[in-house]
Amino acid sequence: MAAARKAVRLPPEVNRILYVRNLPYKITSEELYDIFGKYGAIRQIRLGVTAETKGTCFVVFEDIWDAKTACDHLSGFNVGGRYLVVLYYNATKQNKTRDLDKQQLELDHLRARVAAGEEVAAAKAAEAAAAAGEEEAESLDDEADKRLMRR
Repeated sequence: MAAARKAVRLPPEVNRILYVRNLPYKITSEELYDIFGKYGAIRQIRLGVTAETKGTCFVVFEDIWDAKTACDHLSGFNVGGRYLVVLYYNATKQNKTRDLDKQQLELDHLRARVAAGEEVAAAKAAEAAAAAGEEEAESLDDEADKRLMRR
């Protein structure tokens, strides 16, 4: 059987790590071990605990073939009235989302700096205009003084 497995090529997205969504919030790690353990040896299960990750988990199998079998059989499986969404973990997709979040934060920071720079530039322009207005007023006063002296 092992020789037959090695003769078959798997698609590039298949790996030992499964990403599971749409889990009931009250599911325990032991229940997940019972569900996924039927398909092979499990190295670890990471259950989401924060508000953003609740209802998701990562299941890491020892063997890639066990992960493939589990993904094939458990995708759409009903657990606690919810249908599981079982996907292969895609690191580049996860990193791309993080990169997009990082780029958005950087963009927001740059926009704040530009807005602050525009406020500083507007303040400097107002000061320059006020200074130019004072110089113009002084030059008008000088011209008036010269006229008076001529008379």
